[in-house]
Amino acid sequence: RRAREADAGELVAPGQPDQMANAMLWLLQDSELRYRMGDRSFEQVKEHWSLERMAARYLELYQQVLAARVRSRAEVA
Repeated sequence: RRAREADAGELVAPGQPDQMANAMLWLLQDSELRYRMGDRSFEQVKEHWSLERMAARYLELYQQVLAARVRSRAEVA
């Protein structure tokens, strides 16, 4: 999902200083939108990148690696 569609920011293509300037001016001119985007961005970080969420993702990855290793050893035996 694009950041703007999620009301969490504005995406600017790399190497496009005019686009960056326009995005910054747009946010400077609309404080309500700026605060709403900041709040939404913070919520997205808490939802997707919290310590608990990241720990659960690592656990899931380790379990997948372990299961694949067990399967490969069973195929060899």
